[in-house]
Parts: sequence; structure tokens; C-alpha cells
Amino acid sequence: MYISSFQDLSQYDRTTVGGKALNLRELVSAGLPVPPGFLVLTTAYERFVTANDLQAAIERLVQTVSPDQPATAETVAQEISGLFEQGTLPAEIERAVLDAYRQLAVPIVAVRSSATTEDLPGTSFAGLHETFLGPGSAAEVFSALKRCWASLWSARALIYRLRHHIPHHAARMAVIVQQMVEASASGILFTCNPVTGARDEMVLNATFGLGEAVVNGQVSPDTITLNRQNGQVRHLAVAKKMLMTVPTSNGVATQAIPTQEQTLPVLSASQITRLFELGTAVEEHFGVPQDIEWAVADDQVFLLQARPVTTQGEKQTVTVRQEELPVPGDDTIHAWRLLRRIPSMISEARKAAKEQPAVPKQPRQKRPRRSPEQLLAQIDTWVDAFQCTDLSQLDDRALWDFVPLWIERGKELRPILLAAGLAGIAFYFLERKVSKWTGKPGQATVLVQALSGVYTAEVGSLLWQMAHMLNEAELAEVVQEYPADKALELLRERAEAQPFLARYEAFLQRHGYRCPNDAELHNPRWAEQPAQVIEMVKNYLRMDESANPQVVEQRRKHEREEAIRRINAQINPLRRLLFHWLLKQAQDKARRRDNNRSYIAKFLFPMRLLLAEFGRRWAARGWLADPDDIFFLTLYEIGDIISTEHPLVQESDLIATTTARRTAFDYWHTINAPAALGPGGVPLPDPQPTGPYLQGLPASAGRIRGTARLVESVSEATQLVSGEILVTRSTDPGWTPVFPLVSGLVLETGGLLSHGAIVAREYGVPAVINVPGVLSIIKDGQ
Repeated sequence: MYISSFQDLSQYDRTTVGGKALNLRELVSAGLPVPPGFLVLTTAYERFVTANDLQAAIERLVQTVSPDQPATAETVAQEISGLFEQGTLPAEIERAVLDAYRQLAVPIVAVRSSATTEDLPGTSFAGLHETFLGPGSAAEVFSALKRCWASLWSARALIYRLRHHIPHHAARMAVIVQQMVEASASGILFTCNPVTGARDEMVLNATFGLGEAVVNGQVSPDTITLNRQNGQVRHLAVAKKMLMTVPTSNGVATQAIPTQEQTLPVLSASQITRLFELGTAVEEHFGVPQDIEWAVADDQVFLLQARPVTTQGEKQTVTVRQEELPVPGDDTIHAWRLLRRIPSMISEARKAAKEQPAVPKQPRQKRPRRSPEQLLAQIDTWVDAFQCTDLSQLDDRALWDFVPLWIERGKELRPILLAAGLAGIAFYFLERKVSKWTGKPGQATVLVQALSGVYTAEVGSLLWQMAHMLNEAELAEVVQEYPADKALELLRERAEAQPFLARYEAFLQRHGYRCPNDAELHNPRWAEQPAQVIEMVKNYLRMDESANPQVVEQRRKHEREEAIRRINAQINPLRRLLFHWLLKQAQDKARRRDNNRSYIAKFLFPMRLLLAEFGRRWAARGWLADPDDIFFLTLYEIGDIISTEHPLVQESDLIATTTARRTAFDYWHTINAPAALGPGGVPLPDPQPTGPYLQGLPASAGRIRGTARLVESVSEATQLVSGEILVTRSTDPGWTPVFPLVSGLVLETGGLLSHGAIVAREYGVPAVINVPGVLSIIKDGQ
């Protein structure tokens, strides 16, 4: 038996129908309004896995996943997804699904996962498995079915199960296929307050169109707080809803909401009352607070799913004394400066939209409190959803509506920056204690090297693998002999290059939001100019096996483990317990610090794409001399131009304004800033060496002799020859591909947990950082 109607679900338990369908069964049995559909039981999943001989491969792959190394989960998830995609649907399952789909007699459906391990009290698995909206044919339903099954092994689900100690072998997947409600309004109803935990309140989130925009965080919804006793509205906050998700012939799409409708309330008074009644009935039926997804079509409210509320707010206080805070590294300071600008950027964005009618001031609503992992997953969701939007189909006003939305989301990044300070504190105490116990300072840098799970450290290994694939396919000369753009074009024409191109596309998918100096929106990302990646691969073709990042990582890992064993042997058992606790704190927080830096870059990617789209349009209209000139305007100016539909800035034309600013920009990049200013703002001279050596911070252990190569930009750094020592001002994640190419690293600025220090340790590059004036003291070629 592979299929069940909703009415017959009562004869099955969780192991056959999964958590989501189990709750759906309860809604149907209670007579609540649920769209019609059917369920593909877990027996179908098991039959598919057996028929395609997948179980052994799955078990082998999942054993390689570490909860502290998200990259391992990503790799495994991609491999398992490929296995499911290539698998053949057994004929008996195909017939059963086809019969049920035809009996449903609706063209458009929603295909939802229902895993046996989800919607449990305390572990909801919300958002970890896939939902597909809009399949409109049997073939599309079959495809969505396999993709739902594969999502049982998504990277997030794998990590979630490991961290909640849920065995992988207990997981099975059923799939719900039900009529898709072509909703005029959708949202979520919490039958308690999910932020404060108050049981005397219900909270409604509502937006226009399908609910995916709310669930995925694409829009800020209306928020309505209800009195739990009588359903009266306590607070109503009407958001500016700039986007909505709507059904199309090809599934669903995101479209702009007309300006005049963006600040209208989503729900009528009668709809709010009906949702209150349904929420009360659902909670009474289950006996615990519920998180309910709902939709409205033709003024009828439908319930799509319900699950227990697994997070209820608790106030927490963290106190850190000022003297315990470390001096922040260069990238930490930059990130703080960037985020401190957000309030003024929001003011600019609002001022640019000043012709919009004013709306009554609404009570401030608290944002849901997210864990660091949830926040990073939310950034993934936001960026992935944004990249599915065809910006070319939006007019200037609709495109501009994304800007304040993205800036508002930026406020949520503040908590992850705390990781920078916490990493510094953890590192400080580890170094302090180990130095005191062993009498040997400077060991902490070795103890936090070769950690794995550092996203930026993947880049070198992936580029090395791509270079190796070209060599094996005897295609290296294509990349070496032609310019990057031409080489990519030629590779796309060669059948033997297809494995390389698949790995290349996967690289862009995972790391395409990066580029050198990615905090500067002016710089194009790898996804926008993919020939940059080919140029990097070209440099890796010059490297021999001794520079293999995977080999280097294993050597550094061995050094770290040897250091741990040596320290263990030197200290007593009580200190050993404290040492391992401090070690875990320092390693975890160092990894998180660098990964958070990567996610800030990913978060900035959509803003870069938005502004670049304006640049292309305005250059085509003759408003700008070059599309890149858009980055020499402020958000206030861009908003004013959109409001007036006239390319004047303070009575000057855009070309004259941006040309002058670009000239100033180029000029100031030729000026070396002094290390410090004296009285009256007079620059103080940079410190000069007082002996036969320069002094800095030891960031990555090792000893190397080589030729110094002074570099101002990463484009120059790609020309480094193996054995040379890179000397530059500072690095960021976009410089990561350079590290395997060099023998040593000297930086003018940076801290022990700055990006340059962390990645140098990952790649085994001896490094000294924070050497004042080094660019004026060391000579190129010395």
C-alpha cells in the first residue's frame, strides 16, 4: 500500500505518514477546513530506496557528516540528492500516484514533505525539508516527489538530527499532495505569543498572495496580536508589503505589489475573527499551543498545516566586563562600521520614498529571537529566494522597493557580530591558561588551526580539485593558453569538460557571492563575472602536489593533535578538564567568527545586484557614462531620481557628478593613511624598525625564506609565483584563493582572529600580521 486519502489516514501511525500528515489527519478528523489531497506513504519511500539500491550508499555517506563541520553535510546532501534524482520510480508507485492525482481532479497542487522525525514536541524540523508549490502535471508531481524524498537528507536536516541526537536510521519520508489554494492572503497563526511566551495572546502574521513569502522571510507581514480570551485585537502593525508570491503556469513566482496597495491591511475584521475561531479549535483539539499555516481564497479560510510551537520566548541576559573585551580585528571593525550605518541608510531610503502617503504609526513588534544557526539559515533563505526573482521584469519603483526591505533585514545581523568578540575572549583565555601551565607562550594559534568547517577554507581545496580535473581530462592547455572568457567558452563546447563544468557551477552556487574586498559593493562578485574563477584555476594549474590544500590540512591537523597531546601530558587531570573546555570554546568560536564574516558577504550580495541593475538601466538610458557609476551615488540620491523620474542630482547631471566622485575615489586610493594622528589632526610618522628585525603578531606557525612580493590588490596577487612571500595591507575572504599560492604572509594590519590569520593557519602558510609600516619598509623583490 503506497497511497492513502486524507479520510483513511486514521489507520496509520507516524512511522507510515510522518509528523506533518499526522497533524493534518487530526485537522481533518476534527472537521476543520483542509484542502483536499492524498498522501504518499513512507512505504513508497522505502520501496524507491530499495529498488534503486540506495540504502548502503546513504549510510556510508551520512557517516562522514560532522555537526561541527557544515561543509561535510553540504557535500553529502548534494551527493544523495543526485542519487535520488537519477533513481527510477517503481512502476507500481508511479501508477498509484497517477491514479490518486487524477482522482484529485485539480490541475495545480502543492507537494509537501512529511518526515517521521518532524513536528515533534521540542524538535519541529520546520523548514528543513522541501515543499514544492505549483506542479501542474503528473511528470512534475513525480519529480517533486523524488525531490521531497531527497530533502530528508538535506544538509540542514542532517545537522539538525545530529545535534538533537535523532538517529538517521529512524528517519523516513511521506509526502503530502494536495490542492494548492490560490490564495489572496496567507500567513501563520501562533496560538500563543512565540516571542514572549504569553499564553493569553495569539499572534497572526499575514501577507498578500501565497504564504511562502512569509515562511521564507521574503516580506515583512502584517502582525496582529489578539486577546486569547475574546479574540479582540490588542495590537495591529500594518507592514509595507512590497512583494507577493503568486501561482503561475510554471509553478510560483514573486511579483511586486502595486505601490498604492503596499500599506493596506491584509485581513478584514471578519477574517481575523474566523482565524481566531479556528486557532482556538485547533489548540483545543491538540491540547498545546500550535503554529498554524493558513490561506484565504474566495473569503474562505483553509488550514494548510499545524505543528506544536517549539520555541517560546525567554528573557536572557549576558554580561561582559569592558576590560574582558579584546581589541577587535580589522574585519570586525569594518563590519561594525557597516552596520552602524544602517539606521542612516534606512532614513535615506524612507526619505527617498517621501511622496508615499503616510500611514499611522504602529506599535513596534519584536522580531523572533533566532539562534546563530537559524539566522545563517535565514540568510540562505533570503538570498536564495531573491536570486529567483527576475529583476529585469520590475520597473524602477518596484526594484527600489527591495532596498528598504533589505536594509531592514540588516538589523538582524547585529547579534552574529557578537561572535567576533566572543571568539577573541575564548582565544585569549586559552592562550593565557596554556602559556601559564606550560611556560611556553604562543601555542593557542596551533590549537585553533586546521579546524575544518571554515567556509572560506573550502575555496582553495575546490579550486585545486577543479585544476586537477582539467589536468586529468587533458584540458589544462585550454585554460593556460586563452583568456579566461574565451577558455570558458571553449570548455563549454568540449564533452570531456562536462565534469569540470559541473564542479565549476557548483562552486559558483556555493561561493559565487564572494570577491576580493566584498564589503565594497562596487566590486563584482564571482557569480557576476565567473571568468574570475577560471583565472584562479589557471593559477592553481601551476602548483605541484606539495601544495595540495587537502594534504596541507591533514599535516596541520596532525600538528594540532600533537600539540594537544603534548599539553595533556604536561598538566594535571583537573587542569586537563578545563583545558579541553577552553579548547572547544576557542575552536568553535573561531570557526563561527570566520563563517559569520562569510554570511555578511552573502547578505550584501542582493544589494549589490539591485544597484548593478539600476546601473545597467541608467547607462542604457544615457543617464550614466558607465553602469558601475551607480555606486558613486548615495541611496538618498537614487531614491530621489526614482521619485522624480529625472536624472538630476542637486541640479547637476549624473554623468558630471559620478565622474567627479570617481576621480576623487581613485585619488584617495593613492594616499597611504597614517597609522595615527597627533594634536590638531596632524599625521604622525609611521614607526620605523629600531633593530635588525620587524615586529608583529605571530598568526600562523612556521619558518620560510623567500622573495617578498608587495601587492596592493588581489588581481596583482594572482600573479604570485610559488615560493614568494605575500606582503600586503590586509585580506578578506575574497583573497582566500591566493593563500595556497604563497609560501608566507606578512600583513600590515589584522588580529590573531582576523580572516587572514585564520585562513593562513588553515592552509599552513607561516604568517606575521599587524606589522606597522611594513609596506614602506620591505621592498618588492627583497
